[in-house]
Amino acid sequence: KRGISAQIVHGDPALRPIPYQVALNLIIDGENLIWCGGTIIGRNFVLTAMHCFDQNPYQMFTVAAGAYTIVQTKSETGSTQLRRIKRLHFPLGYNNRTRAYQRRSEKSNDIAIIELDEPFEFNENVGPACLPNAEQMPRSGCLISGWGKVESLKYPRVLQRATVSVFPLEECGYDLTYLNANMVCAGGNNKDSCQADSGGPLVCEHFGKAVVVGITSWGKGCGLDKVYGVYTNVHFYLDF
Repeated sequence: KRGISAQIVHGDPALRPIPYQVALNLIIDGENLIWCGGTIIGRNFVLTAMHCFDQNPYQMFTVAAGAYTIVQTKSETGSTQLRRIKRLHFPLGYNNRTRAYQRRSEKSNDIAIIELDEPFEFNENVGPACLPNAEQMPRSGCLISGWGKVESLKYPRVLQRATVSVFPLEECGYDLTYLNANMVCAGGNNKDSCQADSGGPLVCEHFGKAVVVGITSWGKGCGLDKVYGVYTNVHFYLDF
């Protein structure tokens, strides 16, 4: 299962900030620590994984957009914009009293929409990904990204990215009893996301636009042969 500190495995450094990519930082003793990722879908809204908040309330997080280096995610330096979370929107099943996510099955409905305390200012370094079309979901030309640990188990200095493809559920490499229609799997050539990339984007190009089709959720190991990462299927939640 993907934990709270993930990695892009067998990826490469991004050349610049990825406009829709955000870092969710947990504030501990005044320090911002990389905890999860997310995808900008509007000036006030970010898409992420609900399990990122299993252990800590949303009030303990900052949201950083426009960052390239891991240092830039921690403060408003360079192109970085920092925001706090005003409200967290999630599917039925989340228990506000315990902050524990009650899934229909162990790994289902791993999605949340962050509402920011103030809007992002869109520019060349900060901007949204599109939501998928109700009739069609792109499956190739896809990108995963984040600041999670790399193969050396150290955090990278700069944002990492990897090109992957989306596969049918029966090709994911798991017992199908663990999978359902609200999930997609993606990978190829041992490229994968892992724990501190949780909540981050699986974005595919569709007619020249970046379309968010998945949210980094869980998987078995990282970058294994013919065992792909599992992502929340954004298309399934268009009415959420």
